Amino acid sequence: MKSRTSNLLRFPSDPCDTFRPVLLHHFLNTPPITIYTPLTDYEIGESMTETCDPVFSRVDDLISLLGKSKLLHILFLLNTKQGPMRFTEIKQRVDSSSTTVTRRLAELENNGLVTRVVHNTAPVSVEYELTQDAQNLAPTIQSMYDWVVDRDAIMA
Repeated sequence: MKSRTSNLLRFPSDPCDTFRPVLLHHFLNTPPITIYTPLTDYEIGESMTETCDPVFSRVDDLISLLGKSKLLHILFLLNTKQGPMRFTEIKQRVDSSSTTVTRRLAELENNGLVTRVVHNTAPVSVEYELTQDAQNLAPTIQSMYDWVVDRDAIMA
């Protein structure tokens, strides 16, 4: 069974939770903290595999992907442009290294969120564009952004 990748959000009623809370005690009368350790296959058992909705794991994978450095920025740029963008333009606007931008674009392509088109010109030019799946995801990402802005305004 696949382990959950995101430990930041804890949903107490999540039937797919494959981590157990463990209290970790510190020195000098400091309060204990809780860490999460993976369950063994025996602890997971058949009941969890029967009741576990595999979508939880896929959502975790998506959140892990979106949390990677510069990835949301690249998606935002491509969504704002609403058309193909050349690699060099993306790199300049994201203000990151070629390696990071290349890795993120490859991850987006491998996950079906970006299409890559190579033009046989001298020098070779490469363009990237959002797929329909990524365009469908854009309002969800925008709502998370709006939630953070609203929350920051409340907390200020």
